[in-house]
Amino acid sequence: MARTPSRPIRDEIAVADLAPPLGRQPAGRDGLARRVDRLTPRELEILREAALGRRNDEIAGALGMSRHTVRTHVQNILTKLGVHSKLEAVLVAIRYGKVAPLAPVGRRDGGPGPG
Repeated sequence: MARTPSRPIRDEIAVADLAPPLGRQPAGRDGLARRVDRLTPRELEILREAALGRRNDEIAGALGMSRHTVRTHVQNILTKLGVHSKLEAVLVAIRYGKVAPLAPVGRRDGGPGPG
């Protein structure tokens, strides 16, 4: 299933299956947890927007910055976390309680959701 610009990532991956509840840390404070703690408030804002499935230009519009600035922030996030994509970065942020996982929603046609 192809993701449209406004389709949230949650439609592609069941993030709730990958992350503990918000605010709960996995046992121990490993190196990745320390790297997540080093993210700036602005980088966390960008990850929250990315979790909604937004592209860099959409994030830029939502946060009032240029798409080039967003791209730089995204590259900094990927480097800090040691991951290769925005999706990986979002999942790490969810896992460590920095971004809230989105609740499942019903189908777009008004029908019941999955399950």
